Amino acid sequence: MRKNYEDYIIAVWEVMETNNKVLIKDVSERLKTSVPTAWEELHRLESMGFISFEKEGIKFTDFGYENAKRVIMNHRIAELFVYKMLEVPWEDTHEEVMEFEHSLKDNLMDRLWRNMGRPSTCPHGNPINPEDKLNETNLNHVIGGKYRLIRLTYEDHTLLKKFASNSIFPGTEVKVNKYSTGWEILGPNGTTEVNGKLANSVRLI
Repeated sequence: MRKNYEDYIIAVWEVMETNNKVLIKDVSERLKTSVPTAWEELHRLESMGFISFEKEGIKFTDFGYENAKRVIMNHRIAELFVYKMLEVPWEDTHEEVMEFEHSLKDNLMDRLWRNMGRPSTCPHGNPINPEDKLNETNLNHVIGGKYRLIRLTYEDHTLLKKFASNSIFPGTEVKVNKYSTGWEILGPNGTTEVNGKLANSVRLI
């Protein structure tokens, strides 16, 4: 199934927010598509004026950034809706809304958000307004100790499922242990291992 161009915008945003640098292979991996397919679709976004290819990686243009903010906001509202109203499991919300979110206009998304009480974050802790700045620490920047999980910027299904099985959600107090190839995050019901690749997405306070 061909991905909607907004799926590529979301993928670029997630990778950029997590790693700062976005490469075609990162987007390909995120959307589980081949590199040639990702290359084609990303160049389609370039032709639409959303992104540019720079030495530092893929960047949003000013036009693209303004549009991407709305796409991200809609995505996070849709995640909230299926999580709170349709009881979709926490770890599944990102993937479950990838079709649904494209079918509603911005004004309907805003109404949906208002009717849910204007919550400030999606189920994974990411702000509805993607420009909101959070007081947080990247897992890669800690050695160990007690923290509280704030959010997961890269909504990887496997990691989300592991966190959910150990009752680790945004707001949960956790203990972090650093070891040679990654981290252990001890939650209420068990320990989740996080490798260096995904550690950038785990934000703590």
